[in-house]
Amino acid sequence: MVKAAGKVAAAGVGMHLLARKLTGDDVAAFGAGLLYAFHTWNLNELVRIQILANSWFPLVLLCLLRFFERPSKGRAGLVAALY
Repeated sequence: MVKAAGKVAAAGVGMHLLARKLTGDDVAAFGAGLLYAFHTWNLNELVRIQILANSWFPLVLLCLLRFFERPSKGRAGLVAALY
């Protein structure tokens, strides 16, 4: 159960960061993080191994956005590591 809680928390934080980057609004980012973390697809499908990886998707997208803003080897490496 602890692993599932960590996955839900990571999903929510990642989506919050991505939504804040895209919108600039903390309230909208909080709502997006909450919705993504506790969406029924996340919670009901935790028994499937591929679902455990979906908490990384918002972070990959966030790092990709930052890479395209200012490309560097470090940012490319971070995208690759998260992917």
